[in-house]
Amino acid sequence: MFRNAQIVFTGTFHGAVFSIKSKKNFYCYLSNPSRIKKVNSLLKQFEIKDRILIDNGSHNNIEEKNINYGIVYKKIDVEKNKSLEYLKKSIN
Repeated sequence: MFRNAQIVFTGTFHGAVFSIKSKKNFYCYLSNPSRIKKVNSLLKQFEIKDRILIDNGSHNNIEEKNINYGIVYKKIDVEKNKSLEYLKKSIN
């Protein structure tokens, strides 16, 4: 479903992750406190916090803004390399 979606609306951490992996425009509508922390942390790390929809009592004005996945994936590569280096050091 994620692969074929034009835009994703999700209320979960995994929905945000799958959207990022599929390089989809997405928005998160969060109501569960534990999910809010996890998703906020993920989106902050990759500097895409504008993906969170906030219920302020009025209709959210949703504009389909493209995510610059070039920047996001550069950050993912940095984190991946940190993890690989940690594992290499742990093995040796």
